[in-house]
Amino acid sequence: MEGNNRSFQALLKSYKLGKGKPLKILLYMYKGNWSKLILSTIFFILKHSPTWILPIVTANIINIASYPKKYNVNELWINVIIAAVSVAQNIITEMLHIKYLSKPIREVEEKLRSNLVRKLQILSISYHKELKSGKLQSKILRDVEAIQTLSLQICTTVFPVIFNIIVALVVTFSKNWRMAIIFIIVMPISVAIMLLFGKNVKRTNTEFRKEIENMSADVAEMVDMVPITRAHALEEVEIKKIDKRFANIRRKGYHLDMTTALLGASGWVFF
Repeated sequence: MEGNNRSFQALLKSYKLGKGKPLKILLYMYKGNWSKLILSTIFFILKHSPTWILPIVTANIINIASYPKKYNVNELWINVIIAAVSVAQNIITEMLHIKYLSKPIREVEEKLRSNLVRKLQILSISYHKELKSGKLQSKILRDVEAIQTLSLQICTTVFPVIFNIIVALVVTFSKNWRMAIIFIIVMPISVAIMLLFGKNVKRTNTEFRKEIENMSADVAEMVDMVPITRAHALEEVEIKKIDKRFANIRRKGYHLDMTTALLGASGWVFF
């Protein structure tokens, strides 16, 4: 009981400290698990290293094969061994990466659901009468799932992009610093694109989430009212009402998908 109280108070504190700053709230949720996340990041770098090592090794092997008089045969074997080791270690480091990533994420997911249920138990009866049960279920299921998905996406999408940019800049600077200047010029353009589309993506995503909540509430209400609906022969009215809600979700979802696709394509083109 005391542990739940502390967890609930910590959740409230995280919201107050990071009000208006979603990233700050997300980071605070993982307080006490940062050491595991750091270990996960280290193992991620190791498991992702073949992506950066293999192109360099391949280039070295091509140079050695093209100019055998200039290079020693031992250099060929050294590059082959480096490539083999970098690929083979991927299995172990991938498992360790997921181990130290999954535990904190699943723990936060569990605590959030537990805290939401705890909050529902202490709210007034009038509040529960005014708010549809479907919306509450949506918050416990979908909203927490969204946080879990966001955490995974940051670790599996954002981190690779950051590390790839850093490695690309380092390698390019070491080979040809003039070419690296092009990367430095392009990066602000990519950031500008993200900022340009960011508000639109956030708005469409919020609208879609609200539609999902409303749909969940309407479906839950429809299921509860089935006996009354059948008794008064209002089946078609309910079907049309829910179909209209489904159509709204389809439109909002399509708009969200197109906006996200435009953002991804524009970023890719400029990169």
